[in-house]
Amino acid sequence: MKALLIKKLRVYIHTHSIARLVDEVSRALQLPPGLVEKVKNLDMRYISTRCTSAWPEPPPYKHYSREDAEEALTVAVSVVELVRRGVEENPW
Repeated sequence: MKALLIKKLRVYIHTHSIARLVDEVSRALQLPPGLVEKVKNLDMRYISTRCTSAWPEPPPYKHYSREDAEEALTVAVSVVELVRRGVEENPW
C-alpha cells in the first residue's frame, strides 16, 4: 500500500496502519466499496496478535477463531491484488 501511495500521490506516510494507508490511497483511486472498513479489522488484529502482552490471558492466539483468520486473509489478499494492479499499471 505504501508503494501505491508513493506512486499515485508521491508521498510516503510513516505508519503501520493499513486503514490509514488505504484511506490516503482512496483520494487518488476508486477503491472497492467498504474496503476502508474491512482493513480496519486488520489494524485491530495487528498488534494484539503479535504482542504477547496485548492480552492479559490466555495466549493471544486463543482470542481468534479460524473464521477471524480466514476473513483477515481474504481482506489482505484483496489489498495485495489491488496494490499489484495499481503499481503495475503505467510503470512510468
